[in-house]
Amino acid sequence: MLEMGWRSLSFDLGEWVQQYAVRRYGGKSEALSRAWHILQTTLYTVSSVSKSQVEVRPAITMNKPYSSNTTALVEAWRLFVQGSSEVKPVGPFQYDLVDVTRQALLNLFTDFHSLFMVAYQRYQLHHVNSSLEFKSIVSPMMEIIEDLDKLLGSDINFLLGTWTETARSWGDTVEEKNQLELNARNQVTLWGPRGNIEDYASKNGWSGLVGDYYMSRWQLFVSRLQDSIDKGKSMDFNAYESDLLALEQKW
Repeated sequence: MLEMGWRSLSFDLGEWVQQYAVRRYGGKSEALSRAWHILQTTLYTVSSVSKSQVEVRPAITMNKPYSSNTTALVEAWRLFVQGSSEVKPVGPFQYDLVDVTRQALLNLFTDFHSLFMVAYQRYQLHHVNSSLEFKSIVSPMMEIIEDLDKLLGSDINFLLGTWTETARSWGDTVEEKNQLELNARNQVTLWGPRGNIEDYASKNGWSGLVGDYYMSRWQLFVSRLQDSIDKGKSMDFNAYESDLLALEQKW
């Protein structure tokens, strides 16, 4: 789009994307050419973006993030992995590989959450003891969050620490630095003392935020649900909301 100001003629978008991939990675790769064609014709046709389930407050029923084609994304990811032997796996390529893998993991989490919802509702609505089923679904969900955090930690562009250290750099005293870091953390989480604009600036692509803040919220939520199933009682959502806010404020 930024190039259009210097163009007087129309151009073929597909051809431009292929040339862009070559320029971005410093060489031609058949696998990466195919990957970029998939991204162009599927994900890059999406007109709106929604938050992932990992980064918003946990719930039994959650809106599914909009995705143009999750199967296509997995195929694009496979081609990125294949193409890693055909170009230098550093810089822009590493960034894109991490980014595509990030989205694939978020999509997988959404799939497991659908099973998670059904397993709990079997207990909640039909009084079926689904404890073992619930545990078998929760385990891979937590592993996905853990894997996502490790993945993001492999690239300097996906680190919470970059955000907080930059904030601290503006302070002259220890007190100022601590306050600036607190503000920076609050902006990407509660955005206010009591979650006034909860998760407004959430980041599912920052290691540290994913593995610490988001993981701890999900761990608290699933532990309370698991406890309610095991004890055959309803979950105390009021107590959970209070404890969740305390956890968020402490972070």
